[in-house]
Amino acid sequence: MLPWLLALPLLSPAASAGAWRGTLGVDWTPLGRADLAWVDAGQLSGTLVAPTDGMLAPPLALHGGLSTATDALLLDLGLARVGTTTRSYDTTGALASESSSSAMGLKLGADYRRYLGHRVLPASGAPARAVPFGQVGLYGVIPAARRADTLWTAEEQTAQDSAAGADRAAIGALGARLGGGGEVCWDVGLCAGMRGFFVIQRGQEVADGSTTASTLLSFEPALSFDLLF
Repeated sequence: MLPWLLALPLLSPAASAGAWRGTLGVDWTPLGRADLAWVDAGQLSGTLVAPTDGMLAPPLALHGGLSTATDALLLDLGLARVGTTTRSYDTTGALASESSSSAMGLKLGADYRRYLGHRVLPASGAPARAVPFGQVGLYGVIPAARRADTLWTAEEQTAQDSAAGADRAAIGALGARLGGGGEVCWDVGLCAGMRGFFVIQRGQEVADGSTTASTLLSFEPALSFDLLF
């Protein structure tokens, strides 16, 4: 359903605000006391690649998409993967066993931004001006995890498959963000601004005989820099 929602601006009168053009930018969210407190409280997933571990939401994040003077469709992508392989050899130097494990999180996000006025577009000749905006978006984290060892029995492999399933549950998440900000653009195609999102994220942990679901609500301010072309 999300692609249809994001396509609505293309069918609305707002599309007459000018031709759709490419947008590429970065959001900078400095490490703060809240991040340090999260780590100090032992709230990390143990996989290193879950959305709350920091690798999928680094201080400097890329986004790209399409925009006009009044609307923008923005996509963002995050990827974090950790893989380990251990090989053991016998006294003759022959390979005796090999074990491997991996965990990965793939974050996909999409946002719609509406400017409360007409911002300056490249080569328009207009003077720079600040324009406020509102923004709404959704994102999801696709998990992957596996464990294997050539010496494991079928029962041991089954137990490790269950542990890998718990890792996938800890990595996967769904979230939504809502907020706004302001942006100043110049006719050379550069824009700089500030934005703030209220972010709500849903995740879960799986243990033997139990499942724990959790919801995290936070406010995320950031500086943003964009290039229009």
